[in-house]
Order: sequence, then C-alpha cells, then structure tokens
Amino acid sequence: MSCSKISAIEVPISIRWKIPKQKLLNESKKEEWRIKSEEFSVKEISGVSYHVGIDSFFSQNNNGKCVFLTLVLKMENELKMNVNYNLCVPTANYNGTNSEFKNEKEHFCVTLIGKIDELFDPTRNFIVNDSMIITMEAIITVQMNLSHSAVLVSEESKFCKLGLKLWDRDDKDFTVIVDGKEIKVHKLIVSTESSVFNQMIKSGLQESKENKVTITDFDYEIVETAKKFCYGINDEEFYNVENGIKLLQFSDKYDITDLKVKQILLKSFLMITFIIFLVVFCKFFICE
Repeated sequence: MSCSKISAIEVPISIRWKIPKQKLLNESKKEEWRIKSEEFSVKEISGVSYHVGIDSFFSQNNNGKCVFLTLVLKMENELKMNVNYNLCVPTANYNGTNSEFKNEKEHFCVTLIGKIDELFDPTRNFIVNDSMIITMEAIITVQMNLSHSAVLVSEESKFCKLGLKLWDRDDKDFTVIVDGKEIKVHKLIVSTESSVFNQMIKSGLQESKENKVTITDFDYEIVETAKKFCYGINDEEFYNVENGIKLLQFSDKYDITDLKVKQILLKSFLMITFIIFLVVFCKFFICE
C-alpha cells in the first residue's frame, strides 16, 4: 500500500453550434474543406481545450467525398485521456460511424455522417431553415499523474509517508481480529482517530487487558482500509459506492470522524457523477 499518486477526473462538455447554409455552400466548392467552431477551455483540467468542426474530403474507405463531424481536444501536456462522446445533427436522419485518433498533444473524435451530396439533400434534413445545427456532448476522463516530487511537497503526502513508516513498524501494541486474520495497530493512533477504540482501550475490560478485539460485522478489507486511514494511508482504487457505504457504516459505528466525512463527500460525488452520466447517456441516444 502506498500513498495515492494517481487521480481520475471526469468532466462533461457540450456544444450546440449553428452553421449558415451559405457558408457550407461556399466551402463545398473546394476539393477539401473544414469549418470549425470557436475554441473552448476545460476549466477543470489545466491546459486542455476543445472545438468541434465539420470536414469534407475524399475517403478511400468510403469510396467518395465524405462529410465528417469532429471533436478535437488539445493538450498542452500529454495526458491519459478517454472520451465518451456523441456528435450529431439532431434534425437529420442518418447512421453515423465513430472513430478516434490521438497523439501526444491532440485527441480526435470523428463521426462520418455521409457523402457530400447527402449534406445538401433536402430529404436528409441536415440543413433546416437555412442552417445546420451540430451538437456535441462528451465526458472526458483524465488520469492525472502526480510526480513523486509533487507528491512529497504536499503536507498531506508527507503525513501519508509518515503513516506508511508507522504502519510498517513491528512495535504495534493492539490487535484487531477479522475473519480469523489479525490487523496490528498502535493504540495511540487508533485511539486518537476513534473515540470508540479510545474508550475500549482505556476501559479495563477484556479487550483492554488482552490488547485485542474481534470484529464480526465487517469484512477484513473494510476494517484494514479503515485502520490504514487512521495512519493517513489512502487507497483511492478501493473507494467505490459499495465499499464507500461499508466504510461509512464502519466509521459511524466506531466514530472515526475524518473517515466519515470522506465517505459522505465521496458518496455525494459519486451520486452527482452518476446523474451527469445518465443525463449525457440519454442525450447520446435521444439526440434532440
């Protein structure tokens, strides 16, 4: 177990873009052409911007001059990025084909919408009321890699590093037994983080005399994660809705306030993220 050095962030983005028919007619006289929207910044991710575009060029795969909708994400620094996206013309009737390309500084999302003659076919409804409307909805997921030096300079990471050293020591003086397995801890640390364990250790009862306690209503991983949290050690990959609820229950029963706050915030964040996902998902398949 180590301090978390990778953070995943999900950001929803969207554009509704209107292009005059005359502009499309003017560009269509060229062999190859491209029209793009204005550039937008992703406020939540430094150095990332995006725009949408409509492109036309000869495609060997489709044996003709075709029209593509594009979403282009630009990065000042290389990022591990995944994009769940939908590009569409809400008024039109067509079956789009998606593809993606990426390099160190750009991520291209492309949707083929048809041949160039279909773009101006009035029965296809790409252009309505002398304009074409393109919509884009997407969720960007980025793995933010923190450098080792950046991690060490933060106070939280320094605390985590100290916690790891304490966790690895062999002078622990209290044992928590779960599923027949032992978790060794320091009385001072767990009693500082948990008022329930503090009272238990100082009570003079059996647990205090034997320096051990058996927990039967939570599984081993939940208890171990909670105890490591007392040392400032976080396993971000372990946190999901199911485990978050169990950790919230454990922190509530044993009054681990800091862990309780973390799980409440995590639960709220996951719920908000899930709602955003549902909204975008619905728009992907009911493009209006």
